[in-house]
Amino acid sequence: MKVSVVIPCFNCADVVQHAVHSAMQNECVQEVICVNDGSTDRTAEVLEGLPFDTRLKVIHTENRGASSARNTGVELTSCPVVALLDADDLFLPGFIDFRIEKLKEKVGENDSFISLSSIANINERFDFSDIFCKGAFSNFGPASIRFLVLAQILNMNTPTMIFDRRTFDRVGGFNEALTTREDHKLLLDMLLWCKIDIENGAGVIRRIQSNSLSRSRSIEQVIADHRSFLSSIPNLKKYERIFADGPIIMYCLRRRGLSEVRRFGVSSILLFPFYVVVAMAFRIVTRKL
Repeated sequence: MKVSVVIPCFNCADVVQHAVHSAMQNECVQEVICVNDGSTDRTAEVLEGLPFDTRLKVIHTENRGASSARNTGVELTSCPVVALLDADDLFLPGFIDFRIEKLKEKVGENDSFISLSSIANINERFDFSDIFCKGAFSNFGPASIRFLVLAQILNMNTPTMIFDRRTFDRVGGFNEALTTREDHKLLLDMLLWCKIDIENGAGVIRRIQSNSLSRSRSIEQVIADHRSFLSSIPNLKKYERIFADGPIIMYCLRRRGLSEVRRFGVSSILLFPFYVVVAMAFRIVTRKL
């Protein structure tokens, strides 16, 4: 299997060269497509100054967000298989080669598939904070995976995704109207058409920034984004919506206490303790370190 790696880039001049290098360290990677999403720092200069490699393609676009940049990059790929990487994250050496060899044992050449793996988080001091081991979910079927993703018990990490280009095109790629959980939306869409493979190995290093956008959003914006995401899911069942509210209720309780919980329906509030028990049980078996 030949693989294209797509890297959306926005104001990442200090780190993007490391991401590109980590992607190049895989024999199966035939091209690395960097999409500069209207950066205002030196990202464009750094990308254009990278050592010449016939596998590297650099595209410059107006700022339209990461989902648009990923869609643009995937549209330009020439390989049947696509892997995603964020500009401030890293693949461990040979990890994509390892994943592809594992996939060959599980899917046929013409099969539609999406593959996920575990991820290792490091903080700004480069200390490992945790490893989220997705392999614990490897025996679950598509319906169970859908429920666990909606409830954010199985969390998505875009840089761990490897999929066939054909299915990505079939579902229309990333939903550019969403400002959060667009990777969850893509996974849920692809589950309707393809096999899912979940590997336990943590071959992606994700840098956790204390000032990241996800940490600075207001509660009002978090709730609005959550409702926008749910409205994008077709045929959403009532119990799925109730459990999907669980992590957002938890977030509200941590930030402002009970005052914000009234925004949610009675069913979501009454079943919240059950959500906590289920989520904690999965945390125990999926967290290491």
